[in-house]
Order: sequence, then C-alpha cells, then structure tokens
Amino acid sequence: MIKEYAIDPEIIFETAKDEKASRQLKKAFGVGRPRIASTFPKQKPQKWASFCRQFTPADILPMAQQRADALIDAFKDACVHRGGVISSGTEGWPDDVIAENQRLAFDVVLSNRELDLQNLLPLDQIDEEGSLWECEEQFQPQRTEEGLCSVVGNLLACSKKIVVVEPYARNNRAIVSICAFIQTAFRNRRPSEPLQFQVLYRNDDGGERVADFILDQVSRRLGRIEYEFELTVKGLIEYPRGEAIHNRYILTELGGVSFGYGTDVGEEFHTDDVILLHKEMRQRRWDQYVEEPLGFQVGVVRRRRMGRQAGAGR
Repeated sequence: MIKEYAIDPEIIFETAKDEKASRQLKKAFGVGRPRIASTFPKQKPQKWASFCRQFTPADILPMAQQRADALIDAFKDACVHRGGVISSGTEGWPDDVIAENQRLAFDVVLSNRELDLQNLLPLDQIDEEGSLWECEEQFQPQRTEEGLCSVVGNLLACSKKIVVVEPYARNNRAIVSICAFIQTAFRNRRPSEPLQFQVLYRNDDGGERVADFILDQVSRRLGRIEYEFELTVKGLIEYPRGEAIHNRYILTELGGVSFGYGTDVGEEFHTDDVILLHKEMRQRRWDQYVEEPLGFQVGVVRRRRMGRQAGAGR
C-alpha cells in the first residue's frame, strides 16, 4: 500500500525540464499517496534536500530551477527518515544505493542510470503495464495477523508515530492485532528515531481500568522484546452532539488507512476492506484523533516504556 522510493537526484532535474512531468511526479508522492520518498543517502530531510541541490546542472533554466525546488520541497515534507545510511558524496550515489539496497531493500529505486538492481525503475518505464510504479490503494486481506500486516506493514515500518484508532481495543482480538502491528513496525524498520505508538479506544465508563488492562495485555503478549518504544493508551469520550467514536484507522505522519470491519483479527475465512486515506481525509482524521486539541474529550491517558530498558512508569 505504501512504497518507499530512493530517488536519484538527477531524476528531479531531468523531470523539472517539463512542467507537466513535474506536476505529475509531485502529485504522485506524499501523504495520502502510495509513494513516499526516502531521505537516502541522508537521515534528515533538510540534509537530503541540500544533497539533492548539489546535482543542479550549471545550465539549468530559471523555470526548471523553480520546478526542481518545488519537487525537492514536496518530497522533503513527507518522507521516510531512513537511519543507518552511509554516503560517500554525489559521485558515489550509484554505489551507495546498491549497497543500501542490499542492507535494507527499497521498494523502488527511481533512476535512469544503469544499475544492477531488481527494483530499478527508469522514468520511461513508469507508464508500462505491470511496472513497479503501479500501486494499489485498496485491499481485501484476510482478517488474520499475517493478512492485515501484509497490507499495512510498510506504512508501519516507515513511520515514526503510529496511532491505532480502535474503539474496542480492550477486546482480546484487538490486543492480538495491536501486538502484531507493533512487531511489524520493527521488522525492516527504517527510521532510527524512537517509535511512538498510540492506541485510542472509546472510554464509555470514564475510568482508568480499561487503559491499564490494555497496557498490561499488550506487555504480556509481547513478552521480552529486543526493541524499545513508548506505548500510549488514551480513552476518548464523545462530546454531546459531537462525532461518534466508531470508525477504525491506523494514522501516521506518512499516511493513514481505514478498516471497514475493524483492526482486530477474525477468522481465516473473514476478509476486510482496507483503504488508503487520501490527503484531505487523512488530515481531517489526524486533526481529530492526534493533533491537540482533539475532537473528543480525553478521559484517561496511560503511558509505558516497552522493551529492554522498560520500567513500569506510567
């Protein structure tokens, strides 16, 4: 559903020569889209942008420069912060991308260079049927741990902040899927920054017992884990004549998905409709559930450090 792209800086300046091509490439990436640019070969977006601008051709025209700057800024504003990368400078980009792809594969490497990579996509192949450019935005996975995680796995592994909105998160089947999402987030993880993981549920009774129960059950099911992260559980209460806490989502800084049935696991013969939220819809749900002030009353908040150094603090 979400593909991480290593983008050759030369591609940016080649595309910037044409207004229509620039506009199409810009619209294809970012929050609400199935394609996200990687900060490779840097770890921080601003440093990646500076690196890209070192490839500016000496004879670039002013309008092409503006389009290139707009592309770089758009990619930078919503990108995968890939940690652990090593860069040998502008001349070393081809060797560096091959080495990094061997360490932790990209979904796609967008480049016109002749590189020995199975996931290489030149610009002239974007419109070919069955090319790596094609991305699905709607899936019908089995409602199993494996089925659900196969759809959202890349989004989880690429994101720094993950928010699971599940009104009935206290149910055992929801606990199972929450733990599977956490484990998937650390499988082939890209960012080096600490993961923030939140679970939001409907706090019907306004008490703290359910939040503590969710924390305890997740901790027990995960057991001894090698990674560390902070788990936050929030119980939300609907405002009178306000929005209902009913729909199920996974929201991150890179995008969001909605679940037709729920985030919880079901039977093997059950399927669900999992759909990528487009930019405006994802932003509305992000504002509602994540950004302060929330669109709901917060009845209870519990936090706990999980993993090797975890304590019992809340």
